[in-house]
Amino acid sequence: MQLFVNGKKEIVKQAKTLEELLRELGYERDSIAVASHGSFVPRREYANLCLQEDMDLEILMPMQGG
Repeated sequence: MQLFVNGKKEIVKQAKTLEELLRELGYERDSIAVASHGSFVPRREYANLCLQEDMDLEILMPMQGG
């Protein structure tokens, strides 16, 4: 399945849900925020959000610095 993650095309073979995708891509669930098609996805929905062909996801991580 083809997805767009942070503007880049990703080919996903195993993941069926957002939670599975995050695990497959190596993201730690507690340290990120996710938007799907521009809308925030609550963490409690990660396991229920089914991936769809050409889905657009933004995965955001906090950054330190100044």
